[in-house]
Amino acid sequence: MNIDFLASLPLYYTMITPIFETGKGSQTQIIKAFYNACQFVEKLDIKNTLFRITKEWLKQGLYCGILQEKNGKVVLVDLPISHTRTRFKDFNNLNVLELNITYFTYRYHDEAEREAVILTFPEVV
Repeated sequence: MNIDFLASLPLYYTMITPIFETGKGSQTQIIKAFYNACQFVEKLDIKNTLFRITKEWLKQGLYCGILQEKNGKVVLVDLPISHTRTRFKDFNNLNVLELNITYFTYRYHDEAEREAVILTFPEVV
């Protein structure tokens, strides 16, 4: 009950701000990129998604997930905290999430079920 209350305190407003750089793309390209960003945020359902992430963060102290786009829909795949860590940064100085793949063996004992679940994850996993 308290976790739901705390997770609902932020309003989760979104704002997309285009950054214009001289000589980088035409006006049409910029407008198209802005439109695509707006569509992405709309598909993500920010209010409900961030509420769910905040609840998990308040319960566990951490949230790990992978954002992917499937069939025109944006999907957030939750990762098990017990088998996830981050030690490195990528070239954009963002944390690289590492998933211990023994999770699939531990969680799914049937090989066919394990293969089906692995196929639902993005190729990077």
